Amino acid sequence: MISFVEGLSSITTLKRWRKKAEELTGVTFKVEQIRIGRKSTQTLYTFTDEDIQKFQQVADTKGKLGLDNAIINAFTDSDKQPVSISERVGVLEQELAQQRIDFLSRINYLENQNRQFQTAITDLQVQLKRIETQPKGLRKLFQSENDKHR
Repeated sequence: MISFVEGLSSITTLKRWRKKAEELTGVTFKVEQIRIGRKSTQTLYTFTDEDIQKFQQVADTKGKLGLDNAIINAFTDSDKQPVSISERVGVLEQELAQQRIDFLSRINYLENQNRQFQTAITDLQVQLKRIETQPKGLRKLFQSENDKHR
């Protein structure tokens, strides 16, 4: 990616520009998770040709406009205004409220499951005590009264 954009000097600069573009304009980039081990993954951003052109536009205009304005100009459509911070906060609050509802629903489900498991454990403990108090072995279960006195 760095070799495709003149004026982009490092991966850190690309990361900083990507974050600013997401914050200022609300644009999202395609994310891929790549497994790099048995338990670990790495997050990679996949940029389209259009994204590369926009980053090139940022590199070309950041000297005149400043980085923030260059990103806003490059990543917003001419008819679409950039997302304001208050709009972004509103959207994030709605997402957070939905996640909270989902979280509480999941907690209620797990608490119900926990109660069912506790009931099942209690039932199994009662059955175990009943089995432990019975005579040992199958022979003793089927012995008649006359055979017990021998």
